[in-house]
Amino acid sequence: MEGLSYELYPFNIYCKLIEPGGIQTDFWNRSLEITDGVKESPYSTYAEKYLEDMTEPVSSNRSSPDLVAETIYIAATDNIKQWRYLVASEEFINYRKSMTDQEWIASMMKNYLGKD
Repeated sequence: MEGLSYELYPFNIYCKLIEPGGIQTDFWNRSLEITDGVKESPYSTYAEKYLEDMTEPVSSNRSSPDLVAETIYIAATDNIKQWRYLVASEEFINYRKSMTDQEWIASMMKNYLGKD
């Protein structure tokens, strides 16, 4: 996406990136029904834990579909050259900003793969 924005900039075409994070839907439950769950693979441990988290009842740290739609509308009509629009709860944004990229990756590895 970033590369595309560089290529289109000379033509006065501006890209905007919407980053919705988790959204309050039953997408994961429906996906599991369609795919028949997690199959045996090198990713099974990770996938099972991740899907367990994603299929929990909707939590307060997920954005509503209406908020995502509103953000897309704002990005499309605000006439400013802002590139990134993060759609997430304030709690999640603060949590993510509290660590470096390396710390974030390490926390994901620990949470989903049990690795420090």
